[in-house]
Amino acid sequence: MKALLSILIPAVLACNACKPKMEMPTPPIAEQSTSTSGASKPEHYVGLTLDQAKKASEAGGKRWRIVEEDGIPKPVTRDYNPTRLNFVMEKGIITKVSLG
Repeated sequence: MKALLSILIPAVLACNACKPKMEMPTPPIAEQSTSTSGASKPEHYVGLTLDQAKKASEAGGKRWRIVEEDGIPKPVTRDYNPTRLNFVMEKGIITKVSLG
């Protein structure tokens, strides 16, 4: 058994060394909306009320969610969506926006 392993282990290691290295694909870059209806960049939502931000995001065809309100994190999914807006709110006003 030891003799067989002493032959197989170097062969397996040599085989793995010959395999081409796989590179992780680069995720696509999200296209920015250029529509004039609704905010086109995340920073345009800062300072808006939730109702104003909802209307602007829906007019621009963007999905959104509240990830934190008054310092309390909200339960959210861990999936990454490069076009979804993540709102942080303080006293009913959007204070920070990120994509994902």
